[in-house]
Amino acid sequence: TGTLAANERVEIHSEISGPIQQIAFQEGQSVKIGDLLFVIKRDDLQAELDRAKTNLEIAQREFTRAQSLIKSKTISRQQFDTAEQNLRVAQAELTIRDEAVNDIHIHSPINGRIGARILSIGQYITPSDILTSVVDANPLKVDFEVPERYIAQLQIEQTIDIQFVSYPKQSFQGQVYFIAPELNARTRTLQVRALIENPQNQLKPGMFGNIRLSLNTLENAIIIPEEALMNSNGMTLVAIRNAKGLAEFRPVITGIHLDASVQIKEGLQPGEQIVTEGHQKFGPGMPLTPINSTDTALDGA
Repeated sequence: TGTLAANERVEIHSEISGPIQQIAFQEGQSVKIGDLLFVIKRDDLQAELDRAKTNLEIAQREFTRAQSLIKSKTISRQQFDTAEQNLRVAQAELTIRDEAVNDIHIHSPINGRIGARILSIGQYITPSDILTSVVDANPLKVDFEVPERYIAQLQIEQTIDIQFVSYPKQSFQGQVYFIAPELNARTRTLQVRALIENPQNQLKPGMFGNIRLSLNTLENAIIIPEEALMNSNGMTLVAIRNAKGLAEFRPVITGIHLDASVQIKEGLQPGEQIVTEGHQKFGPGMPLTPINSTDTALDGA
């Protein structure tokens, strides 16, 4: 089992305090990096920026004048250094005030969808207030735990299938991109994380799903129903209908067990007919007739 999480999720805060002047989005809409979300009303910051620009102009004129006077040795070196220092302070002050004015405008830091609008125009906010959230839900992340006995078979880029109760007839595919470097000592499991593409926005962060992880792919594997297996004197047997149409009990070696089927590693060949039920009705060498032309299940003649 696993729970979906957003690829990225950001809570939006303001870096300054003040009343909200503008809300520039609709709840649930898609936004891109840099899109305007809020405007904070702070006329005092604009006034401080205008003052910083004026101070910079004055400092620039004083420095230009000092440059001319130092060449003719009309002023001392200390006076020139003071004019130069005042210019640098004025430039730094302008940068600070300019950044403060920029903070009036709050932009989206990521691509995604806007969450609920929590506040209203005119409401006073502080940097600790959550204004809204932006969620990038394509792709989605899914975290799940794999038992210790399977860790040797785990690899990056293995595929998963995940199903949700919201979509009972649909399966979604993903790919492993992260395997934790250490086990959970309490549960003896390993954290694995996969990405699932979500272009239609069908899936939502927080959804709970059942995961099937493909650890290995066995090419041309022979798989039969588990009820076809019989045990006799410590051997595993499968009843087949041989080329003469007679019953034959064949010892087999099994491999991986699935939900209701099992892999046969040795003892059967592709295309051979097997008996899946009614084993008590016949013995070796007895003729067998298929129940119908399309079934692999056989019945004793």
